[in-house]
Amino acid sequence: MSFINPAFLWALSAISIPIIIHLINLRRHKTVYFSNTVFLENIKKDSRKRTQLKHWLILLARILTIIMLVIAFAGPYIPNPVAQNNKLSEISIIYIDNSFSMQNEGTKGQLLKQAVQIAKEIVINSEPEKDFILITNSMKPEHQFILNHDNILREIDKIDFDPKPLIIRDLVVKAGSLTPTDKKAILYVISDMQESFISQDEAHEKLPDNIDLIFVPLAVNKIANLYVDSCFFLSPIHKLGQEEELSIILKNSSENDFYEIPIKLYINDTLKAMSTFDIEAKGNKEIKLKYKNTTKSHIKGRIEISDYPVTYDNELFFNYYAAEQTRILNIFQNNDNKYLNAVFNDSEAGFICKTVKAGNEQSSEILTYDLVVLNGLNDISSGLASILKEFIALGGSVLIFPPTELNENSYNTFLNQFNAGQFQNQRVLNSRIEKIEANHYFLKNIFLKIEKNTDLPSVGMSLKYNLFSTSTSSVLYLSAGNNPIFSFTKYGQGQLFIFSSPIVDINSDFLKSPLFAPTIYNIVIKSQINPDLYGIIQNNYEYELKGITEIEPKDIFRITDNKSIDIVCTHRSYGKSVKLFIPDEIKKAATYQIFNHETFLNYISLNYDRRESVLKYVEKEDLQNFIRDKLNNKALIISDAENLKSSLVEISEGKRIWQYFILMALFFIISEITIARLM
Repeated sequence: MSFINPAFLWALSAISIPIIIHLINLRRHKTVYFSNTVFLENIKKDSRKRTQLKHWLILLARILTIIMLVIAFAGPYIPNPVAQNNKLSEISIIYIDNSFSMQNEGTKGQLLKQAVQIAKEIVINSEPEKDFILITNSMKPEHQFILNHDNILREIDKIDFDPKPLIIRDLVVKAGSLTPTDKKAILYVISDMQESFISQDEAHEKLPDNIDLIFVPLAVNKIANLYVDSCFFLSPIHKLGQEEELSIILKNSSENDFYEIPIKLYINDTLKAMSTFDIEAKGNKEIKLKYKNTTKSHIKGRIEISDYPVTYDNELFFNYYAAEQTRILNIFQNNDNKYLNAVFNDSEAGFICKTVKAGNEQSSEILTYDLVVLNGLNDISSGLASILKEFIALGGSVLIFPPTELNENSYNTFLNQFNAGQFQNQRVLNSRIEKIEANHYFLKNIFLKIEKNTDLPSVGMSLKYNLFSTSTSSVLYLSAGNNPIFSFTKYGQGQLFIFSSPIVDINSDFLKSPLFAPTIYNIVIKSQINPDLYGIIQNNYEYELKGITEIEPKDIFRITDNKSIDIVCTHRSYGKSVKLFIPDEIKKAATYQIFNHETFLNYISLNYDRRESVLKYVEKEDLQNFIRDKLNNKALIISDAENLKSSLVEISEGKRIWQYFILMALFFIISEITIARLM
């Protein structure tokens, strides 16, 4: 305990006054006349001890009354480290949470308006010479410097909502980077304190020693929020005329049930499907909407629901590519193959296949294909091996069917580059496929269900194929004797598919089975390069633009909405992809266009971060635990933001407790009166 006016404690010498009065009263005698003194001796013996106890109790009550009054006037308070640092701090850092959740209503209106008013009160009640730093989710350049009293008030008035939420870890790192290490600072955190903001990371490890925190939680009214969380297609491949099935995940973060809520699906700004749904409180709902692709190439979509008052998460933008064709290069050794041609020449599926004899392929053209097939090549030349490795790393797919007799060293040299295993020039005859890895994501849309007693096809002849113990390859079809028949290897941006069985008549049981053709078909369609359905508007977001084969140093990539946004973005190319760094100026959820100079490349759909839609707030007890466990008690909580001025005084001067001493003084005065009356 400390005192605001410790000099007033000299008044404790006043306790000598009741002591002196008490001593004087003990010496004063009063004569009393009695007509009969027979019983006087017994009365004297009985009352002397009681009288002395009464005098001592009254004296003690008077002394304690004086002590309590003196301490109360001395201004007692309980100091804390943060309050002491606040007195010594040279800089006040003010963080205003301007995320979308601050659109919600509090006890005094919209939360962001309350936060702005609180920030102004902090500035106004600070010393005129104090410096300030303003931090918001927007991370504006003008907020990267120390501001004076007038400048920060002007900047606070300019604050508007921003779609990019922060977490406490990023906030303290930002505050530490802006604060000089030789100055003490107090960081005021004004927020609705969502659970996603108070993340359970090791924030205390990044909290500088010269900065302490003061949390200012804003009370939130209960809001019923329903939002579109995500979407995905059942099939990863899209074609003209194909019936699409879009799965939409809806979430209800409120305590209320919703009934007959309309949902709409727009494709290229045209209403394609609509439905209604019911969803229970705190529940999730998956809605499936079907429609038919009536256009090809680049397609943009939008999902829309109606929900009030939280509206920033009622839409979800996405885009995809309906392929016109998949380019296949089929390199064969001796004879073209009817089993492969049955799949590759499916023009309705959009497959365009070029078949060439081994040695006649053009290395410069290989990178322009989606899938390269090596059908029975006796060996793989070093030149072909080099270009295929680059092709796979850049995002291409290679499918290998070995010959009945192969150049073992040539194949294994090629496969060793991918850690994909080795062939042995040893034949395995008359084996039956006994295991299918149906749960592997590559096979998920081939088999609806596999019965235990399914009669799987036999393989008349295959080559012995061994996988390394360190290999990352997946065996999808395995024959008796543990010989892999079909395996899958991921490398770089691309993939390598390997069959150990040649395409020859002795394997006709396998080649004619319902297993072979769907597998080849799936390899072809999985070789198509598809963009991500959508991305998230957040700091330092990178978008991968796939299917770009040649990048020139003079290329300029820009993002536009053909209205108010037309921004050049930095990029980094690798493989068949380009990484675009989305500028911070893009703050609105929408589907934008990507251009290289004036050439249209693709759409990019950006949505708001759905973390802001989960309206779960940190309770005071949990926040106190976070301060204790993660911030080493280097933080305080202002519980009463509505009476901010008194709270700031308490923060600055510690917790005042003079009123408790006044109450105790009154208690001792009442005790003195009671003792005098009853004794």
